Amino acid sequence: MKIKVEAWITDEYENKSFKIKEIHKCCDQLINSKNININAEYCEDEHYCGDNTYSVKLIRKEEEGIPWEDYTETNFYYEKIDFCPFCGEIIEIEFISNVVDKQEELESLRKEREEIWSKCRKTDSKKKEHELQQRVHELDDKMNEIHMNDNFTKEEK
Repeated sequence: MKIKVEAWITDEYENKSFKIKEIHKCCDQLINSKNININAEYCEDEHYCGDNTYSVKLIRKEEEGIPWEDYTETNFYYEKIDFCPFCGEIIEIEFISNVVDKQEELESLRKEREEIWSKCRKTDSKKKEHELQQRVHELDDKMNEIHMNDNFTKEEK
């Protein structure tokens, strides 16, 4: 499997989100597996993942709780994999050299959101309030999309 990935800088601390630009899949089982994901979460052994934490990982889910109380906590643990567990093909992630700076776009979306939210709080019209709330949700979705890393959701080539 070969995956080409682009990094987006999202803030002044150079935090990044990763966007899949191209996938050449080896088999459908890897893409459709509920136990395999591509993400930027840290591995159990951080040294094993190296500098590029955005990688294909095996997921282990553990639920902890107190039996006599209705409290459970779900923990996820990740382990980087370098080969497809289904067909054995090597998994290669190519980090495309161009880094996209999304700070200005995010700032513009934040300002627009603040303005619309301010109007929403001041309006007396329920119809107008609903329309403004919808627009705020759309802006929130756009900002979240920039911050979120892509998973195996892009069209394969």
